[in-house]
Amino acid sequence: LSDLAAEPVRLVRTVEPSSGYDVHPVTLLSEASVAALGREADGSPVDRRRFRLLLTCDGLAPFAEDAWTGRDLAIGSALLRVGGPVPRCAAVQRHPDHDDRPLDTLRRIARLRGPQPSESGRTLNLGVYASVLRPGTVTVGDQLLVGQPE
Repeated sequence: LSDLAAEPVRLVRTVEPSSGYDVHPVTLLSEASVAALGREADGSPVDRRRFRLLLTCDGLAPFAEDAWTGRDLAIGSALLRVGGPVPRCAAVQRHPDHDDRPLDTLRRIARLRGPQPSESGRTLNLGVYASVLRPGTVTVGDQLLVGQPE
């Protein structure tokens, strides 16, 4: 996997089945939503890896994924159902390559979006959760199709 990712990857196994994911097994975020947060302290684009999401999508307006709650998403051979927004925690403050914290990511989300409803109450949200309706293979470049709300 490290060769495929072109960077070191470490796999871990959880002790309890199904405990290796957040509230839902899939998280999605659009590249435009990340870009809306501005730049890192060094002037580079905000690193999307800060948000530790499973899938990122390109070609959307910022925060377009917010409107997908209750909708089915077909991507690759997988079928997903969007559940709701992902509340952000202090983990997004840390850059994935180093421990410094020059970017106050939570403050940027707060200024841009403010607290919003989520499964956890009123939180600072960025990205959406999804459940897997049909497992499948997803590869870079696969088209994302958004279905009608259930």
